[in-house]
Parts: sequence; structure tokens; C-alpha cells
Amino acid sequence: MTVNKSKTIGKKLVIFFVYVLAIVVGVFVVCEAWFRFYFRSGKTVNDYASVIVDRRLWKLWENNSNDNPLLPPFRVFADTNINDLNRLKMIVKETALPKNTKLTAYNFLRPQSIKDQTAYTAAINNLGFRDPTRTVAKPKQVFRIIAFGSYLTFGHGVSDNDTYPRQLETILNQNRPDNLKFEVWNAGRDSGTAIEGLAKLETGALDYKPDLIIWDYGFVDPFIVADNDFPVTTMLKYKNLPEPFKSVFVAGKNFLADHSLFYSKVVQRLAYLSYGKNLANFMSVNEKMLQIAAANRIPVIVTQLSLPQNTNFATRQAYDKFLTNHPDMKNLVSFVNYNDVLEKYPPTEEVARQFYDQPNWLSEFPANLKKIGPWKRAEYFTDIYHYNKWGYQAIAKYLAGEISTYLKSQPFKNQ
Repeated sequence: MTVNKSKTIGKKLVIFFVYVLAIVVGVFVVCEAWFRFYFRSGKTVNDYASVIVDRRLWKLWENNSNDNPLLPPFRVFADTNINDLNRLKMIVKETALPKNTKLTAYNFLRPQSIKDQTAYTAAINNLGFRDPTRTVAKPKQVFRIIAFGSYLTFGHGVSDNDTYPRQLETILNQNRPDNLKFEVWNAGRDSGTAIEGLAKLETGALDYKPDLIIWDYGFVDPFIVADNDFPVTTMLKYKNLPEPFKSVFVAGKNFLADHSLFYSKVVQRLAYLSYGKNLANFMSVNEKMLQIAAANRIPVIVTQLSLPQNTNFATRQAYDKFLTNHPDMKNLVSFVNYNDVLEKYPPTEEVARQFYDQPNWLSEFPANLKKIGPWKRAEYFTDIYHYNKWGYQAIAKYLAGEISTYLKSQPFKNQ
């Protein structure tokens, strides 16, 4: 009797789990169908594009055998414990680019099938910057600018001469006052976070005696929950699972990532779980960097695409208010919104012709992306997120104007 009762209970449990699984699968299929219809209808084509690109990124972030500092997974650090000097020294050491080397990579946000077409080289100099050879001692009548930042400062996907720091240096020297020479040092690094800039300021960057500092952080900061912990790839802690469960889990996850828009969008949204806390930490790092600049009487330019494109309007307003009302902002030369830059320097007809006459990132997505996506200046991008040489040229022109205006009001005194 007891045996029969156990069998009956077991059978009911199996049936129950089958029903639950069927419901879960049914809901998943319905959601998947709805997402595919909605995404492809053109109403959210920008979301559709970002899901496709993020899929490529997630796969690379899970590759733990990469030794190329220009490709994921990157060394990335959360904006926490900002007063721990030993931690800051460790961050500088861990994120340092190899000196006196030429690194080659490709635009990993574009399809791997065309990586030969998107390949680029980055020359790292004697001091670890993406620059020509520099001297620590600053010559007389040299106005030295150090640009800190992440992908946009380093120049993801473009050649050395096409980065905005290099183009900015060229433009400034073409229009320089007599007996004054400009140096613009590129201290950017792909996937850099604000604490990396702070660490450099606290542990040696000021020894180069910069006359002005630019920084551009925040593109990845809100999504980093801990050091080297990028949520979309590490929030599902499966690496300690025993075999064969691990293999089954990984195979299922990879299948869903490759074929399911619904799954990809859910994982994308999970990245926002710690967004508010991380953004607050990011602002704290900005505040400390401003304090350091003010204490050393170094003028600052802060860029606004220091926040991701999809940051909500209220968050952007809070960041704007934080910067413009901060007591140390008396040292602020300019608060640059890259959207304003692109409006002031729209693509010329020649730039548009060259962009559309060759394979470009837009061709990888539905045709209606050109009309509905958020990229009003698509010709200025090398992929969904990063600028190309023309976009960086527009940024360089804008910054050159801001710096020239500043120098007219504050005559240069060699430090």
C-alpha cells in the first residue's frame, strides 16, 4: 500500500513538473514571438540592433584565454573603495598597456566574419600612452593636455592618427599662438572606468604637469558590479557547477543567446539591477577627481557621453546638476555634450558619400534602422556605439574651440 502510494505521489510530481515546464516554455515562446514581431516592425529597431551587438560582446567577455589588451575580456574595475591607495596602485598596474609596443585588434562589435576589414593598430609609447614618444619633463612653452577615458578616448576601432586626442593635438597646433606648442596625451583604455582615471591622478599622472585635463568615463561604469565582474556574463554563476550539468547549462545558454531575442533582452535588462548604486559610486569618483584638479589648479573638461546612451533623462539631469553646481567646478573649462558636438559639426556631403559608398555598420541591420535608430549622425560611427575618424574629428574641432576660448581668457603660464 505504501509503495503504491509513493508511486502515485511520484507520478503526480512528474506530471506537475511537466505541466510547469510546458507553461514556462509556452510563455517563453509567446514572448519570443512577440519580441521578434515588435523588434522587426521597426518601432524598437535600435533595441534590436543593440541586442545583436551585445550578443557578440557577451561571447568575447566569456573567453578567459585572451591576452590581447585591445579585446575582451578586459581588466575592469568598479568605482568602489576610492580612498584605498593600495587598491588604486593595483588598478594602475593591472590596467597598464605594454610600453613600446604595437598592438593589433579588430572591432569586436562588428561581425567576426569581417574582422580583417575592421582591423586596426595601436602604438603604445615609452610611457604607456597611445601616443608618439613623449618626455616626462615638459619643455618650455608647451601646453600639455592629458585625456583620460574609456573607448571613446582611446579610439576603439580607429588608427592612431584618427583618435580624437591625436586630431585635437593637430588642430590646436595648426592654429596655435606664437611660441606655444600643444601636446595632447591619450591616457584612454578600452573599457576603462572612472576609478582608473582617479588611480592615475593619485599615483603619478600629475608628475607630467598637465596644464589641462579631459576625462570621458561612465560608458561602462554603471554596469560593473565588482572588479572584473561584468553582469551580463557573470551574473549566472555556472562555472562551479559539476559536469555534466555545466556543459548542459553552457550549451543551453549559448543556444538561447544565439537564437532568442527575448532571452537576450532579459539578460540585457538584468544589467540594470545595480545601476543606481553604481552610478552613485561613479559620481563620487568624479567628485574626487574634481577635488584633485582643483587642489592642483588644473582646468578640466568633462564630457557628457560619460553616461551610456540609454541613461534615462532624470539621471542625466542629476549628473548635469552635480557637475554644474559642484564647488570645485570653478576649474571647469567646459562641460561637453557630444550630442551638441555632432549637431554643430554635421557630416559633410563628402563624408556621407564616402560612408555610404563602402561597407558600413548600418548594412548589418534592417534598412529601417537608418530612419528610426537613435544615430542621427550615423556617418560618424564605426559601430553601434563608437565613433569613426570623422566623428572624432568633429569632437576634436569642438574641443579645440573650447580650449582656444579658455586660453584667450586665461593667458598661458608655463608650469
